[in-house]
Amino acid sequence: MKNIHDVLIIGGGLSGSLLGSMIVKRGLDVLIVEKSKLLGGRCSSKPVDGGLADYGCQLFKPKSRSARLLLEDLHRKQIVQYSNIQEQHSTYVGNYGISKIPQYFSLGVPSLTNTKIDRLRYHEGLWNAYSESIHFTSKIVIMTMPTEQVKHLISKSTLDYDLTTPKPKYRALYTCTFSSTSDIEFMEFTDHKDFSWIINNTKKGIHNSKSIYTVNSSDRLTKKLQILDKPDQINLVNKTLSNYGFKQINDLKIHYWKYAFTENKSPLEYSWNPKYGIGACGDGYGHGNIDGAITSAHHIKDRIIHLLNQ
Repeated sequence: MKNIHDVLIIGGGLSGSLLGSMIVKRGLDVLIVEKSKLLGGRCSSKPVDGGLADYGCQLFKPKSRSARLLLEDLHRKQIVQYSNIQEQHSTYVGNYGISKIPQYFSLGVPSLTNTKIDRLRYHEGLWNAYSESIHFTSKIVIMTMPTEQVKHLISKSTLDYDLTTPKPKYRALYTCTFSSTSDIEFMEFTDHKDFSWIINNTKKGIHNSKSIYTVNSSDRLTKKLQILDKPDQINLVNKTLSNYGFKQINDLKIHYWKYAFTENKSPLEYSWNPKYGIGACGDGYGHGNIDGAITSAHHIKDRIIHLLNQ
C-alpha cells in the first residue's frame, strides 16, 4: 500500500522547515519536498574563496513575539549570535551561515530535494502531488513558496477551491559574493545607483579568516544585468565593484533572486482551507520576510493539528 503522509510541505525554506519540525514533534508523518539541491530557500549560504557568505537573508531582526522567542532559543543553542556590526547590534546572524537555521529545523524531518511539484490532484479525500518522476499522497498539503508560485501551482490543481493569498511586493535583485582585501563598511542604500546593500560576512559574525562580502544590486544595476549573458554580467559587476573601491576581488559569484524579499506587510497571517486540507505560509504573510515566515508557520501548524485531531 502506498504511504500516505499526514502533511506534505512544498518548499524547504525557513517557513517549511520550521513547520515540519513543529509537526514532527506531534508524532505525525511529514514530508518536505524542495525543488533546489539543498534546503534553505532564501536562508542560503555558500563557500567563497575558502570562507562562507550568506547570499539570501543576511540578518534576523525579529519584530513579532514568535520570532523573538525563536531567535532567543537559537541563540541559547549557539546557532545564532548577535551581529558584530554596530548599526545592526540588535540583529542576529548565523555563526556558521544563515543556512544552518533551516538545516537545524529540518533535522529529523523526512525531506526530499531536487524535486519540483508541478501539479496537485484531490481525490477521495486525499491530495496527490506530482513531480516529473514521482508522486506523493497526503491528507494535507502546505505550500511555502512565494505567492506567485503558490498561485501557479493552485492553477494546476484539478479542484476549484477557495484559498485567499496575500499580495506581497517582492524586490528582485542580484546578490554578489566575493572576497576582497578592502575594508568596506556596512552600507544599506536607498538611492545608490549601483548597490542596495554591502556587508562583510566576517565582520557581521561568520567565522571566516578573511573578508568575504555580500553585495546586492540596485534596481538600476539589476536591469542592466538582466539583459546580459553570464560572462558579461560578471565583468560588469567586477568593474562596478572596483569603481566603488573594492580591491583584489576573488571568487566573484552572482545569484539572481526573483523574490528576494518583501517590501510590504499583509493583513493575512496564513492561508488555509479546512474543507480540503490545503494551505500556505511563508514570508509574504503578516510582517513579511523572516517574521512572516515564522509567524505564519506557527499559525497554520495549529490549524493542521486541529484538523487531523477531528
